[in-house]
Order: sequence, then structure tokens, then C-alpha cells
Amino acid sequence: MAAQPLWLYLQFPQLQLDMLEADGSKTVPLVIVSSQQLQVQQLNQAAKDVGIKPKMALALACALSKQLDVIAEQTELAGQLLAQQAQLLYQLCADMVLAPPDAIWLRLDPMLNLYGGLAKFCQKLRALLTQIGCTFNFAVADTMAAARLLCFHQPMFISAETKLIRQALHTCPLALLPLTPNTIRELQRLGLHSVGELFALPARSLNTRFPVELIDFLQELQGKPKANFCYYSPPEFFDQKLEPLYLIEQQQHLLPLCKVLLQQLDMYLQLRDQYCHQITLVLCYRDQPTQLLVVSSAQGERQATTWLQLLQLRLEQTQLQAPVCALTLSVRHFVAKQAETKDLFQGVQGKLNRQQLLSILQARLGESRIFQPALAASHLPESANQLVACEAADSALPNSDDVASPTLPNHAQQNSEKQNTVKQSSVKKSYADQGARKSKLNPSKLLPQSLSSDLARPLLLCSPPKPCPPPLDISAGVERILSPWWQPNFEQRDYVIARNAQGQWCWCYRDQQRQWFIHGYFS
Repeated sequence: MAAQPLWLYLQFPQLQLDMLEADGSKTVPLVIVSSQQLQVQQLNQAAKDVGIKPKMALALACALSKQLDVIAEQTELAGQLLAQQAQLLYQLCADMVLAPPDAIWLRLDPMLNLYGGLAKFCQKLRALLTQIGCTFNFAVADTMAAARLLCFHQPMFISAETKLIRQALHTCPLALLPLTPNTIRELQRLGLHSVGELFALPARSLNTRFPVELIDFLQELQGKPKANFCYYSPPEFFDQKLEPLYLIEQQQHLLPLCKVLLQQLDMYLQLRDQYCHQITLVLCYRDQPTQLLVVSSAQGERQATTWLQLLQLRLEQTQLQAPVCALTLSVRHFVAKQAETKDLFQGVQGKLNRQQLLSILQARLGESRIFQPALAASHLPESANQLVACEAADSALPNSDDVASPTLPNHAQQNSEKQNTVKQSSVKKSYADQGARKSKLNPSKLLPQSLSSDLARPLLLCSPPKPCPPPLDISAGVERILSPWWQPNFEQRDYVIARNAQGQWCWCYRDQQRQWFIHGYFS
């Protein structure tokens, strides 16, 4: 047997006002006024304290307060804010139907087993809406129309029992029904004032005496589903917008609004168990094009405090083109958090790992000014080590085994390798004889074991190599390094490991002009 449908109607009576007061800095009376009727639609607590009420005329509201701030109602903005709320609520309930401009239906019967009952679901819903920081009302019923009607008549009505729902519906006044004013007046002239009195009338008399809209609404109250609704499908990105009450001219005044947006992003990522590497803050100006601020994190971040720190560093380096009238925070790509492994024997480390430090440096100095060492496909030592920009999010230093070889024909590469091998063997023999004559000690005993290899490399390279006299104490064989023949400046170097007059182990080479140079020192 299928479970009884259960719907929750969630209304946001002052979405635009909540957005304007998101930073909590507004203390003067504020009202949102409809553009056509010039009546108060939304008002804050300061406006209520001076006697302003909903549906009050704008002229009367201005007479009650000299400091009253008046904002025009924006229907398009309300629709965007409703979609933002639905995007955050989607992780709590999958079946939602938007009811623009200020409400959402949530179907609860498929979700109750997951949360352990209606009361626990409503508790989680209240906690999420309180964390978002918006004003809300909701009610629960077995049909969509009944949940909407009870939300206006008895806010926070929560019950899954059909008997209690019907009792609450019968007490609802007819003035709350979504009917035309003429139909409501006609019912009141007949002495009908509540939904219960309307249900008591015979169905045949209703069909003959009243318009079709009343019959359709009564059928919806009794369980007939609406035919013109579709379930909400969330977008695959995060996009939130805030409009302050005043124009912002300094960067530090943007931080409270950015904090609100980042807290919403934190909630969004926490519900999805995801992280992001990059956020985009769009600064909207009144008479100039928008300005984009892209802030990146080398490792995936979720917490609002971490993103706020990076965003603050970026704002300090940014010059505002004009006073800011709106902000939009967007994230297009999300990732799963990668587990971090730590070495138990590494000892006490700093508070920041490599990725966090890289994120701070990029936010403060810019991504184009941060570099890291990397290996290049070159035989010459001074060309093999390069500095490259840290572009990738989790970029690691490339290994020497992963360095790609330069592109050249196969037969040219084979000939070059054979030529290097023949020349290297012949030169090694001549220099070995010369080193044996000049040194009375065995080179293998003089040289540390780590330097006994022909391919040993020094810890410190001289840039550029320093000219020097011919070495007198050569303690290792010769390594010939040839630059590729396809490069314009061809070089041929014969490297040896020798000891200088100060007793230092040096990496020396002789060029084609038989000039000697020191290219590095061994530790």
C-alpha cells in the first residue's frame, strides 16, 4: 500500500529584506514597497517599532518616520533569491516544487524514513533555515493546497494525521483562499466565512452556483493533484548574490557581505560533502562593467573562515573601479576531499602545509609571481633546472624520470647517443691517465663514496660558471656533455671532479677552447 502523500509549504515572506539586512548593520526603519500600489510589502523590526504595518500606504509610513529607508520591490530579484534558497534546501529534501515569488513545496513522505519521522525532519529544517538567516513560515498537510492554506492560517502547523489536518482546514477563513475578490465577496454575501462551512454545502449546488476556480480549489484541498507543476532540478554550480543598502567604496567594507556569502557556500559544500579549489567574486557597478576576482586554493577548501582570509588578501591588492552596488559569489567546479597522510617520524611541523602556504602566497602576490623549481629536458646543467609558475592546484615537483625527451627524429637521436658514448670512453681514458700521474693517492680513497660515480652532481651550482686554472688534483673520471646539435649554440664540455687549493671538491669542466671553469661545489 502506497504511503499517504505529505507536503510542506515553506514561505519566505521577506526574501529581499533578509538579503538587504544580511550583514546585520541596518538599524534604521526599512520598508520594501510595491511599485504599482505604493504599499508596504516587507518591513524590518525597526519599522515595526515606529508603528509601520504591512499594506500601509507609503505616504503614511513616511509620516511615521523621518529616517525611513524605502526600497522598491524587485520581482526578478525575488525569483533569483528563491532559487538560491531551493539550491540550499535540495540536500535536505529531494522533491521540491517552486511557488514563485516566495514559497517552496516540499514533499515529505519519501524522506521521513531517512530522518526518522516528521518531527525530526522539521527540526533539521528549522536549524538549516536559522543558519541561513532568513524569515520563514511553514505548515504540513496531506495536499499541496491544504499545506499552503494552513501556512497562512496556522504557521508552524505540523501533523501527519488526516483528522487533525481537516479540523485545522475547517477553521480557515475564506479570505485566505487563492480566489478572485469577486468570488470571495459572493461567498461572504451568502453567509459563508470559513472553509468548513463551504465543505458543508452540497457538491451539486457548488457546481451550479459558483465559478470553476472554486470547484478546482476544493478538489485540490481534498487531494486532487495539481496538473501544472514540475519538480525542482538544481543546477550544477553555486551562485549567490547580495545587494547592500548603500554603495561600497572601500574594500574592507565588502568583507561582512563576503562573509555571509562564504557561510552559505560552506553550508552548501558541507551538505554535499564536497570542496572547491576556486571561487569567483563578481563586483557589480552601477555605470561600469563588472569586475571579477578569482581566488584559488592549492588544496580543496570548504570552511568560510579560510576562504575569507584568502579573499581578504586578494581584496587588499584590488582597486575598486567604482562604488560597488552588488556582489555575486559563484563556484563552478567541485571536488572530493583528498585524504592527507602524515609521517609519524617527521616531527613537529608548521601549522600550514605546502598547499595552504601556496594559497596564501598566491592570494597576496598573485599567481603569476609564485614559482617552483622543475626539471627540463636538457643535458646542460644550467638549462636542466628551471623555475615554472605554480598553476595547478595540487602541483607537485616533477620527477626526473617523468621529464620528456626533446622531439627529434629517431635516427638522429640514435646517432647522437652513439657519438656521445664513443667520445666519452676515449676522453675518460686520457683524463684517467692524467689524474693518475698528478695524484699519488688513489682517487677512490680520496673521494667520498657518494662522489665516486661519474654521474655525481654538486649541491651548489655556480651561475655563471667561474673561470679557473687547470686543476692539479683530478680525483674522478671524465663526463662529456654535448648540447643538442639542433640548437644554435653548440657546446662541448668535459667534466671532472677535482680538489682545489682550499680542499673543496669542485665540479670543473674544459670547453672546446681548452678553458677551465668551476661549475659547482660538492657538499
